[in-house]
Amino acid sequence: MLQAIERRVGAQLIPDILEENGYFAGFTGKGWGPGNFERGGYTRNPAGDMYNDVKLVPPKNTKISAVDYYGNFEKFLEKRPKDKPFWFWYGAHEPHRPYVFGEGVRAGKPVSDLSSMCSGLIIGAANDEELSFSLGKQLALENSSFGSNWIWAPMVDLVHRFHAGIVRPFSNEKDTLVKHAKAYINGRQCSCWNAIIW
Repeated sequence: MLQAIERRVGAQLIPDILEENGYFAGFTGKGWGPGNFERGGYTRNPAGDMYNDVKLVPPKNTKISAVDYYGNFEKFLEKRPKDKPFWFWYGAHEPHRPYVFGEGVRAGKPVSDLSSMCSGLIIGAANDEELSFSLGKQLALENSSFGSNWIWAPMVDLVHRFHAGIVRPFSNEKDTLVKHAKAYINGRQCSCWNAIIW
């Protein structure tokens, strides 16, 4: 999705296209953002219809969201006509939550078990595909050690507004970005860990 969104003549978003072709679309958690989609002429969040009504009680002393992602997905499926395929956006708030010092350690995850890794942009600047491959492999092994799955990694988007503070891709140059994203995905897949790529 775009960091700054405005309606352009003839431009369509994925949920709109899918709905026009018979899909049932929605999201839970964080949809499109940050920004004000109404200023761009949209009447709903560009990620689709929102399902955030089901809540849970987060663990004490954490900044985990009270949005029950699974419960809201169940509500979405209940509302979906049985003859329609669906598209559902899961946007976790947790990657953007405030940091609570020592939260992971209190939950039983020692700091010594974690790796220190640089951003994709630093690896892209080095322009070494082996580094991208190694990053993917290392993250896959680490994720699998605590039962984490991945779907939306790496972030293969071009960033032209570095001052916005969102610096996650390998490059803002298309060919370099694609080259490193492929190496990263290959690293994740070769780690003897069952990766899912859509």
